[in-house]
Amino acid sequence: MTRIGAIILLSAVYLAAPISATAQDVQNGPIQDITDTDIFGEQLYSKRKAILLSLAVPGLGHAYTGNWERARIYFATEAVTWAGFAAFRIFGSWKADDFRTLAADRAGVILQGQNDAYFKQVGIFGTSDEHNQDQRLTLRDRGRTYTGNDTWAWVSDVDRLQYQSIRKSSQRARVRSYYLVGLAIAARIASAVDIRRTLPSASNLPTLNLYMPPEGGVWMMARLSF
Repeated sequence: MTRIGAIILLSAVYLAAPISATAQDVQNGPIQDITDTDIFGEQLYSKRKAILLSLAVPGLGHAYTGNWERARIYFATEAVTWAGFAAFRIFGSWKADDFRTLAADRAGVILQGQNDAYFKQVGIFGTSDEHNQDQRLTLRDRGRTYTGNDTWAWVSDVDRLQYQSIRKSSQRARVRSYYLVGLAIAARIASAVDIRRTLPSASNLPTLNLYMPPEGGVWMMARLSF
């Protein structure tokens, strides 16, 4: 009974598994697994490749497996994300040019060689002398003072407040562009997780290897992965 049961089990595996040998190939040595189709003749895809494609471009893994409905959703999300990123960066750059031009025209700022920390102080204080006095009172010798070509003096507070408003618009646009980069990363992760969840793995199907050694006989090995 034990031998009969083993024969029945082996026969079932043989019928259900994709066989990785042909009549001619068996005589040529060991044969590698073939996992292009499943036991129903349907196309199988590499889950690893699909995940890597999804991490590269959201939806590309779905397109690889023929799921164009979901691929289009991810492609559209990717396009909108990067279009928004470009729009925010361009808008932020325009606003940065605007507040720098305003500072040069209405506060006498020399733009060359100035960093963002400098432009921040220009918006807080009406003149560089006010800034220097505040630094001496609060930080004493450790304070940062501006002299020479780094000085400024606003014509009016209205100009300074307008400068602050434009500069904040530029900063908000830049921050929002960073959010969209985070969204692009999240879309890649979501696409990879989605394709991993929906795509069956060929390695989960039983496979059967046949090998006929030169000295005669037939070796048969079944494999089932979980």
